[in-house]
Amino acid sequence: MFVFTTKLTKKKLAGMIVAAGGLLVLIIALVASRSPTRAGKELGPVKNINSDTDRVAYLERMGWEVSKTPVGIEEVLIPLDWNDAFEDYNNLQNDQGFELANYRGKRVTRISFSVKNHPSGMDNVQANLLCYKNSIIAGDVQCISKEGFMHGLSRQAAIGLFSAPKPSKAPELPPAPDNPQVPPGSGHCPECELNGCNCDIDPTDCTCANCTH
Repeated sequence: MFVFTTKLTKKKLAGMIVAAGGLLVLIIALVASRSPTRAGKELGPVKNINSDTDRVAYLERMGWEVSKTPVGIEEVLIPLDWNDAFEDYNNLQNDQGFELANYRGKRVTRISFSVKNHPSGMDNVQANLLCYKNSIIAGDVQCISKEGFMHGLSRQAAIGLFSAPKPSKAPELPPAPDNPQVPPGSGHCPECELNGCNCDIDPTDCTCANCTH
């Protein structure tokens, strides 16, 4: 075996430290370049989600008040070939730190919980979590009515979507009086109009007790 030896001086030691530091920076840069990110987030699942209690706790951390038990559980298939709609859905997931491309062709479980505090004020809203084994791999909040909508899992972001000012309420007008009075010189009162009086021409031609000619 060939062994290389050298006398270690302070100058050589400093050079070795600099070289080792440069190698460490290079390794970190290579690892970072292989980690898919968007908006500064590493894309990946939320792990160690083993029960409905864990799923509810996760949704509560996202700001939602939800039912303690699921309102729906369904097995779904992540397709191998994606259409534009599924690409858009995955873009939504990327924005909140998930990546469904890693699960193409796999069967996952969609678990839905009823949302009680959606900023829209609507009742028929569900939080859907896509789960694979013991991880949350995607999710959305969806209104299941005809006027439906879908957005990400952050309630804070949803508040911004549904915070448009409401139209002002029309002022309430007072009810019309039972016996409207007509000031002098104003012509017919409503009862005169119904009776066909000519009191606007001849004030004596009037039998209406409400007129003040």
